Amino acid sequence: MAQIPLARGASRMVRQIRGSSARLSTGGLVRSLAVRQYTPVTYRAASLPTSRFLSTTRPSLKGLSPETDNPQPKEPEPQNLASAPADLTMDEYHKFSDQYLERLVDKFEALQEQKDDIDCEYSAGILTLETPNGKYIINKQPPNKQIWLSAPESGPKRYDFVIESEGQDAKEGTGSGKWIYLRDGSNLSDLLQTEIGVDMSDM
Repeated sequence: MAQIPLARGASRMVRQIRGSSARLSTGGLVRSLAVRQYTPVTYRAASLPTSRFLSTTRPSLKGLSPETDNPQPKEPEPQNLASAPADLTMDEYHKFSDQYLERLVDKFEALQEQKDDIDCEYSAGILTLETPNGKYIINKQPPNKQIWLSAPESGPKRYDFVIESEGQDAKEGTGSGKWIYLRDGSNLSDLLQTEIGVDMSDM
């Protein structure tokens, strides 16, 4: 009869040991799940290659007008610059130079009547004009078939008689004669208009 309590006691101890093992196993499982549940997951950002964009826009060649996609530089308009004096005979030279100087004397004398500080004198092909700005001397130079000018502002210049064409369609032998300074193409009448105020456009 004494063996029965021992068997019961042993059975109870086995159940306690199993219960403890089950609790230990269950607790470990719960802790394992909890650790897995709350363990932060770190993601590494993918490294993407950077791309560089180069602009390949071509420069626009369009002109001011929509129809000119590739405009060409405008060519300068031709200018009739004098390059050589007219081939005058000596008689023609005296005729043209005398006509010009005599007309210029008339202009200077009219200017002299309007202003007291102007003095004009013409003798032997030499025209002298005294002005507040200085003395102008205009004279014939027959050996060179020229008219020479000495001016206080523009200095000495030598003018040749040049035939200026009226245009591209002008007939040969037509045009008007002007006294031109061949180095820069300037006109004697234009200089007198600018510096003295004498209009010689009718010559």
